[in-house]
Amino acid sequence: MVKSAQFTKSLANGIEIQFSRGSIENRMPEEPYYDVALTRKEEKFSLRMKKNANGYWGIEDRVHLPLWVRDLEPEFIKAVKQNES
Repeated sequence: MVKSAQFTKSLANGIEIQFSRGSIENRMPEEPYYDVALTRKEEKFSLRMKKNANGYWGIEDRVHLPLWVRDLEPEFIKAVKQNES
């Protein structure tokens, strides 16, 4: 059961993370995803979290993201799992 379609998480280092849950239409079973928007001072980044074939959440396209954003992936996964339970 999903707790919220949209929620925000603030980290101690001034990073604000906004999560928006969606799902791919016409797919059975449903394929949920989260669009994630990060703000750190004047920097803004967007990414998408999806489940892989083994059912684990992760960043969909990590190649173009800076290392500090990729390093936050465990925080993203934790927040998504909490929202999904």
